[in-house]
Amino acid sequence: MPDTRDLAYQDYLEGMKYKDIAKKYGVSLSAVKSWAARYWKKESCNPATKKVATKRKDQKIITEEVDQVMGNNGLTDKQRLFCLCYIRCFNATKAAIKAGYSAETAYSIGFENLKKPEIKAEIERLKQSRLNRELLSEDDLFQKYMDIAFSDMTDYASFGPGGVVLKDSGQVDGTLITEVKEGKAGVSVKLADRMQALKWLTDRYTSFNPEQQARIDKYKAETAKVEAENKERAGGEQPGDDGFLEALNGSVAKDWADED
Repeated sequence: MPDTRDLAYQDYLEGMKYKDIAKKYGVSLSAVKSWAARYWKKESCNPATKKVATKRKDQKIITEEVDQVMGNNGLTDKQRLFCLCYIRCFNATKAAIKAGYSAETAYSIGFENLKKPEIKAEIERLKQSRLNRELLSEDDLFQKYMDIAFSDMTDYASFGPGGVVLKDSGQVDGTLITEVKEGKAGVSVKLADRMQALKWLTDRYTSFNPEQQARIDKYKAETAKVEAENKERAGGEQPGDDGFLEALNGSVAKDWADED
């Protein structure tokens, strides 16, 4: 059974926009951007030999896990896909949506699935298989930093003239949240530091295509303009470094090249 990301990749090859892919499969726009950066555009961002080796390794791992789950006759197709998706994000709601359940019922179904003995056992078996294979791979770290770099506040709250409404904790990736607090001004949510994530990525990935390099130049120009305006407002004094330029220095188009 094809993974949601693989199905979305076919739409990407046919020219479908990221926001349309996200809507079609019930995932966030940042998730689609992450897929594109990590998998779909990988060929243009990494040396060929390393790309082929990593791709084969990923395909082997995915194939092994799919074969294991498909051999479990006690689960339905959706339940099998739910298990595979869950061990990648550990979020029941997201896994339910990726498995094909509607966004309206994903939270309740995800919660119910985790309580079913046969599904719980399958998930535990898959998790143990991963732990036995590797405790924490470079790909795991890469994906986590990609998730942080592409984190979108609209995945956690909706806001407009009527105010701000936080989404239920079961519908978001809590691993990207560093702080939630309630004060006199209301509830605030703080996400992991995007600039640190971008710096980590750019320290390790420095080969980019012309389109990505053009985006670097664009961000550099925009940043220089903002700096000049801030300096002028401050009466000629140089404003403090907030780390933004450091993250942009060199090549960070990889992290923004995937717009809709």
